[in-house]
Amino acid sequence: MILTIPNPILRQRVTNSPTCIPATVCRMWFHFTDVDTVGLAAPQLGICEPIILVYGVPMIKPKIIKKEGAKVIGVEGCKSIPNKLYKVNRWSSVHVEFVDYYGNLKTAVFNDFHARIVQHEIDHLHGILIDERGTLID
Repeated sequence: MILTIPNPILRQRVTNSPTCIPATVCRMWFHFTDVDTVGLAAPQLGICEPIILVYGVPMIKPKIIKKEGAKVIGVEGCKSIPNKLYKVNRWSSVHVEFVDYYGNLKTAVFNDFHARIVQHEIDHLHGILIDERGTLID
């Protein structure tokens, strides 16, 4: 089950190192395929580990190491804030360092909508939701 506000876990910064990556990723994949979404963060399932899924690809301990391009306002929704949309200002391009499922350190560049998704999911690991980053669309 995806946690929704006002659950306090959603506002907590993840400080733990991942302890059981295969089990966590498996549980995340299950929920990822069960809901209509493009991204998911472990805290949304009540798991305080630094893991996100973007289009089903796990990223462990993701960190934005470079921001490029312009900041662009876009519309975002979040399964943890159901039935609400927000205008959120995000970087159009980000370089992200992360550990893959097999323990390899990777760096990837995400642009446009993919950059927005990654930034949104990484925000979850910092306890930041779109209601803090953006403006509610009535």
